[in-house]
Amino acid sequence: MKQLLTVWVAGLLLLLSGSAFAQQDEQIVLQKESTETKEYARPQNFGIGIALGVNWLNSDVQDNGTFFRNPTNPVGFGALLSAQYTFLHLGRFGTLGLMGEASLHSLEASAEQISSPNWDPYKVTNTVIDFHLGLNLQLFPKSRLRPAFFIGLGFLTFDPKVETSDRNRVQYAQYFNNDEKSSLAVPAGVSLTYTASSLIDVFIRAQKTFTFSDNLDGFTSEINDNYPFIGAGLMFYFGGKEKQ
Repeated sequence: MKQLLTVWVAGLLLLLSGSAFAQQDEQIVLQKESTETKEYARPQNFGIGIALGVNWLNSDVQDNGTFFRNPTNPVGFGALLSAQYTFLHLGRFGTLGLMGEASLHSLEASAEQISSPNWDPYKVTNTVIDFHLGLNLQLFPKSRLRPAFFIGLGFLTFDPKVETSDRNRVQYAQYFNNDEKSSLAVPAGVSLTYTASSLIDVFIRAQKTFTFSDNLDGFTSEINDNYPFIGAGLMFYFGGKEKQ
């Protein structure tokens, strides 16, 4: 009985010492992570941003041969509002964040219709509202100038307005517009961020939003439409881990 009690006490002491060492190791890891995070050019985790830029439509109207000829593709205005939260620190390599965005895009395209006997001009204008959620991987967090890559999944609404003297084409566009005015979307792109102050980052971005719809131009064939966006903006940071 005395030997059994001795073994039990020894095991308890060993367990307690192991727990103490584990806590010490955990504290060392947390201290190391805290030290690395304080060295980040952007130590805060949460930010809200706004960006302005230009975008254009990639669709059937620009095919220049199959359905249309002499296409024009003027750039339109785009704006986005975003919120980003960094949830994973990867040491010197980078950070991984969750990004939610709402954006507005003005799109336009025009051409001459090959299928029309009189080569009737065809013009479409569209306003797209896009909501998406995605992941943002930012590299070299200790540098003031940092590249990033992001991809997301979202939902967009649109309402193409077709202008043409071909009444059959107008009716065709109105028929499809009544059935389809929304779509899933996958935005993907790259950005370059510069830390301008303790609370503000400046960034430029290039992205393309791939849709699951072929009706952004009011003309349906077999290839889904998409629209690129290039812009610049500011990200404002609040709270989180500050430099000391």
